Amino acid sequence: VRDGEDAPLVLDEVYVQIPRPALYVVAPAGKYALLLGQPSASAPSYELSHARDLVLAAESRDVTLGPLQPNPAYGLRSRVTSIAGQQLALWLALGLAVIALTVLTFRLVRREDPG
Repeated sequence: VRDGEDAPLVLDEVYVQIPRPALYVVAPAGKYALLLGQPSASAPSYELSHARDLVLAAESRDVTLGPLQPNPAYGLRSRVTSIAGQQLALWLALGLAVIALTVLTFRLVRREDPG
């Protein structure tokens, strides 16, 4: 509404979803590192029903997180290396398939040659 020119909106219902980051860890007291930011990682699969009693029995405490820092084990070099390794394996497999098919083709041609 600008300077009373328009009628106010009448809202019957409002729905807002705000993600609340939370991490629950059942582990002995100690110092831990939270590593995040690996987009190529697959989502984990958990069977929470097996750990339900353990999770519900665990004592909860608030913790203070330290400053956010880059993951030293996962950086540009490791991403390039993993992509390059996958591409190299793909090209090697394709090359071996081409060589094998070429050898088989020449063997079949020689066997069927009437001369």
